[in-house]
Amino acid sequence: MAKFCGKCGSQLNEDGSCPKCNAAQNTGDNNEINKRETGGAVPNNSAPEKPVKLTHKEKKTAKKVERKRRKKEKRAAMSFGQKTKHFFLKLLALFLALAILAGSVSCALVYFDIADIPFIEKVMGLFGYEKEEPEESHFASIPGKFTDEKITNADEAIKAAQNAASQLGLQTATDELTLLKEDTVGELTYYRLQQNYQGIPVYGKTIVVVADKKGEAKDLTSNAVDIKSVERNVDYKNIDLTTAVEKYLNDNGFQTVSNITIQEITESDLVIYADAKEEGVFSAIITLNFEHKYGKTALSLLVDLEKQVVLFNPNTIYAESAKCYGPTKEDGSFNGLKLTSDNNETTFYMKDTDRNIFMYDAQGNTFFNAEPYGDGSVSNSIPQQVTSRDEYFGNDSTTEDSQGRGFQCMRVLTVCYDYYESLYAEAGIGTIIGVFDDQCSGYNGNNAGGGILSISSIIRGDLPDFSDPNLGKRFDGCAGLITIGTTFSQNAFDSLDLFGHEYTHFITRKNVDWTSQTDSDIEGNDQIGAINEGYSDIFGELIEGFYYNREPDWENGSRIIHDPASNGYADTVSSKNNGTEDYAHGHSTVVSHAAYLMHTSPGEGEILDIGALSELWYHTMMILPSDCSFETLRHCVINTASRLNYSEQRIRCIEAAFDEVGITDSNNPAIKYDQGTEVIVFDKNNLAYDDYTIVIEGKKFTGLKTGLFKEDYNDDIIVNSAAPYELNLPKGDYTITIIDNLSGNKTYSKSIEARNLKKKNIKPESIMFKTAFGFDYSVNASPELQVRDVNESLYDNYTATIKGKNESGTAYTKTVTVDKPEAPALDLETGKYSFLLTDNADKSKTKSFSVRVRPDAPTSVIQIKTAFGKPYGEFDKSDLPSGVREFNGHYYYIYNVPEITTWEQAQEYCRSRNGYLATLTTREENSFAYSLLNSFNVAGAYFGLRDAGYNNWQWVNNETFSYSNWAYGEPNSYSEPYGMFHEQYVETWNDGDFGNYTSEDRAFICEWGAYEVNSEQVPETPTQRTTSGERDVVLCLDMSGSMAGNKLQQTKEASIKFINTVLQEDASIAIVTYDDSARVLSDFSTNAEELISKINEISDGGSTNIEDGLVKSYDLLNYSNAKKQIIVLMSDGEPNEGKVGEELISYADSIKNEGVYIYTLGFFGGYSGQSAAQTLMERIASEGCHYEVSDADSLVFFFGDIADTINGQEYIYIRIACPVDVKVSYNGETLNSNEENLSTRTSFGSLTFEENTSEYSEDDVDDRVKVLRLKADDDYDISIEGTGRGRMNYTIGFMDENGEYSDFRKFTNIKIRKSTVIDTVAAKSKNTILNVDEDGDGKYDLKYKAGANERGKIVDYSYIFYIAFVVIGLTAVLIVFLVVRKKMKTRKRSV
Repeated sequence: MAKFCGKCGSQLNEDGSCPKCNAAQNTGDNNEINKRETGGAVPNNSAPEKPVKLTHKEKKTAKKVERKRRKKEKRAAMSFGQKTKHFFLKLLALFLALAILAGSVSCALVYFDIADIPFIEKVMGLFGYEKEEPEESHFASIPGKFTDEKITNADEAIKAAQNAASQLGLQTATDELTLLKEDTVGELTYYRLQQNYQGIPVYGKTIVVVADKKGEAKDLTSNAVDIKSVERNVDYKNIDLTTAVEKYLNDNGFQTVSNITIQEITESDLVIYADAKEEGVFSAIITLNFEHKYGKTALSLLVDLEKQVVLFNPNTIYAESAKCYGPTKEDGSFNGLKLTSDNNETTFYMKDTDRNIFMYDAQGNTFFNAEPYGDGSVSNSIPQQVTSRDEYFGNDSTTEDSQGRGFQCMRVLTVCYDYYESLYAEAGIGTIIGVFDDQCSGYNGNNAGGGILSISSIIRGDLPDFSDPNLGKRFDGCAGLITIGTTFSQNAFDSLDLFGHEYTHFITRKNVDWTSQTDSDIEGNDQIGAINEGYSDIFGELIEGFYYNREPDWENGSRIIHDPASNGYADTVSSKNNGTEDYAHGHSTVVSHAAYLMHTSPGEGEILDIGALSELWYHTMMILPSDCSFETLRHCVINTASRLNYSEQRIRCIEAAFDEVGITDSNNPAIKYDQGTEVIVFDKNNLAYDDYTIVIEGKKFTGLKTGLFKEDYNDDIIVNSAAPYELNLPKGDYTITIIDNLSGNKTYSKSIEARNLKKKNIKPESIMFKTAFGFDYSVNASPELQVRDVNESLYDNYTATIKGKNESGTAYTKTVTVDKPEAPALDLETGKYSFLLTDNADKSKTKSFSVRVRPDAPTSVIQIKTAFGKPYGEFDKSDLPSGVREFNGHYYYIYNVPEITTWEQAQEYCRSRNGYLATLTTREENSFAYSLLNSFNVAGAYFGLRDAGYNNWQWVNNETFSYSNWAYGEPNSYSEPYGMFHEQYVETWNDGDFGNYTSEDRAFICEWGAYEVNSEQVPETPTQRTTSGERDVVLCLDMSGSMAGNKLQQTKEASIKFINTVLQEDASIAIVTYDDSARVLSDFSTNAEELISKINEISDGGSTNIEDGLVKSYDLLNYSNAKKQIIVLMSDGEPNEGKVGEELISYADSIKNEGVYIYTLGFFGGYSGQSAAQTLMERIASEGCHYEVSDADSLVFFFGDIADTINGQEYIYIRIACPVDVKVSYNGETLNSNEENLSTRTSFGSLTFEENTSEYSEDDVDDRVKVLRLKADDDYDISIEGTGRGRMNYTIGFMDENGEYSDFRKFTNIKIRKSTVIDTVAAKSKNTILNVDEDGDGKYDLKYKAGANERGKIVDYSYIFYIAFVVIGLTAVLIVFLVVRKKMKTRKRSV
């Protein structure tokens, strides 16, 4: 029996020695060893045994035993330190292995979009392994009226596009624009402009300008791009592209290609192709002809002339890859028809002369792959020969319904023609060639094709000229082509939707001229192709419905549009198609299904009828870019719906349809909200709504809450309270939809990411929806009903029927009849009500609306505009009073009614008699009206003229105010806003009112008759007088007696500088001065010279009435339509007339609540009540907008600062209240509050002082408030040093883009000592940090932090040390445990 070594397990030699170990190790008795190896038997060593040959398994076992032995020896020889090190290295290796495994799995999950782990995404991005993002779109649009300039022709459209370049984010792209096409559809004209670069068209880049028939701009869309550079170093006429073309054909599946010929490149073939980096590629669209397995064909390719490589096929229409092709001018020429014959035959064709449609018979041959160039021979695709005009193509039948396939195909094409022509005056190309019984390039005739074909080289002179001269050079010598396969030509009217599909191909090709950016017919997601095919499917169905006068069946061949997935087609963007179609055809149903949903599924709004659907998609076609994506399509369709004035509910339906098919708006991404965020819904009256349902759909995160896995999450919540509703969502991504329970079909949605933001100390925001939910009107209890007639006057002849329930559910029904011009009060309690108003003079006129009565409603008046009554100027002779006088077809009467004491009452009196206060629009009419007064002994008489606001006079019926006859010096008062005849003037006018006239002294003149309205104004609405669309500024100056001397002079100089500075931008200025009372020195003006002359007229005197100054200033702004309305109030003391103290502050607050911005500027040096005056002016001002001036000489500087702010200069506002000194250094200049180094004005900002009323500072230190204003152009280091003991309040404010302080960060009660030093940075950043060195030892003891509109808090990092301590402690315990455990195991083994 074999013997084995006790150490290494090797078989011993015959002499008992081990071949691997030394002899000394084998001298001992091996019986015990052999017992172990042989299962206990002691071998007989008396006779030598033959060596036993070990098996492979035994050898492996022996090696394993040896490895274990050595490992044990090595470990036994280690010290404790070495063993510990070895253990931790193994632990580290295990950790790294697990980390690599976890990281790899996480990366895979993220990359394949199975899980959402933001940290992993960032790490992958650092190594370039980012998830593929879609290529950036160059599409941009400016919906609505993007310019005030008129657009009535192409030149004006080009100018408008160039002026709007910056709004589109473009710099040079609009420099060279030319008109590509101009189309008028209904009331709108579409100008499609071609972008060019150095005279060469930029491939597929256009701008579309839309204007109405009045020339008003309606829309602007663009896919233009700024070309950075173009290399043109090649002679394109002398380059050989054969190699590049052959490679392209071989790479793209063309089999057995031969006889390739490339047409010579001409200047008209050149284009600039804009690549993804906006670099221009000098390119050309070349035309080549070749033979392959299907025969001879032609193809267009876009070629990079510099690199001599094919970029792509711009139209992707060759047969083996596209069943429904759209040939273009370059893609196969009309010569392919081989319109030739031998000398013994004659070619006939059918023609519709009214529509210019030609029909040929392909005789069951493949038309499209005909011989490209004629050589005089007859090819298989010669059109069918007929011997008489009565013979139908393809047979001898005289019955239209039997086998006259050509006639049937012709009729179907005329249906398509008539659809577009009748609805949109759009015949398409203008010449249409139909070829039936075509084999359609290898598809056995079971298909059709449509597009645009060149016919510029017709050989036979006896054939007609098919070219359409109206197409312009882009399609010069072209015609529309439709080829109809044998299957469809046999049942033409059964295939009407397919014919409409193909016909639409050349409609869209003409209007959009689709391009392609990839060889997407071979691979890739061809969204352009899918939109092209989808458009044809949509209009194929609409044409079918048009002809049969019924709903379309929404089935186009194999594409089941109403349920695409049922036949394997995509019903969403992310769906897979059935695998037998290319992307364009397989995903065309995404587009067509969206259109179907718009017509059949209201979703979140009101469905579109067939007419509206057709109108929407046709008008959208006119603005689509040629490289349109799904998202761009959505944008254009919704833009078009707005342009066509579709209702909000229709637009919601359109949005819902796109959402359902997955065509979303990436410009509306999901927003992060806290998981416990609140939902707040506002109704159409901007009040919190209380009757809606929240629908939550999405994915919640699972897997340790990391988002490693996602599960579906759905919830419906009915809300019956106006209070915010807290969601408490699990972490995940959701769509939050709210539904109006009142209507049931009004919905709004938002995509959100629910995260635990509270844990990150981020202030949770509410999800707010501003909706059209709820009732038409919300009022408080016992409301007043004001019904306005067609003239917007209180109506006096209607019935109101009211039904509803109060809050407790008690039913309410009441009928109110009104027979006089008054507003009845209604006894309605809190509840919900419906109203039906009926005009008693014409029962066919009604008005219905809903009303919610609730205690928190902002008004108690229901104002209803109706079409009740008669329009002004419309009257019956029975309306005229006895004794009326006629002049030029109008009637006039002088009334003297004691009860009428105001102009408004006089106007209402005339209206109640279907007349109006007389409008004296000519000298003759004025003389006639005045002559009527001769028989009346009155002091004054009103006529129909009034001041709509500060010398803006209007006729009461809105006739054009072009004639006036003011007396000398009139009008002369803003407080006398009515035109009247006055006893001291003959025929001339006075501005005034009845005032203290007795009843015998008052009269007014009524007039009856038709008139023309000035459409530029709105009756009964004060004209907006502002001369600026941006800023209207009222300069309100204190001219009280205390302003005498240097103060007054410096105020004038400062005001003049202010005027000159502000008027440099788009602004207008009015001037108000005040002392005992206020007066308007100048209405709004942009004329600096006139304004300065008014300033120079100012004189001092009187007391101080700040209230009246604000009243007059606000009155001026009441008629302003500027985006920003501003009052700049200057004073040198507290008011002693009018409102004072809290009353004045409250009045100022009411002005600010109306959106008016108030700046105050005070200089109270030497004034005994300085502190109180400063506090008053600071509280009157908008926050951060009070300026304190130390002396009159500084006025000019601070007026300048205010002017700069108004003009858009952003400032950082800092207010420091405490006994400290502050220093700011920047670019060699310093602001310093220290008396020894005092510096209060630099080029980057200013420092001012205000009195401090704080109770926290010592009496013997300078505790004035320091106010810094620093230009927000850079970051500033600020040093604050204590000068005494106290508590510091530090406020820093930042302006928004509107020039308003909207972000204030406040730090309060910071303890200050003389040794305290605080360092901070004034910068517009996420957080503001104050580093506090309390004892001056150079080390920061405290750190305060505040974010936007937050109060500063101490930043405490001690928790980091606690965490570190716990981690270290746990690690130590773990180590001890492992070591002890190991010792115990070792001890057990030894025992």
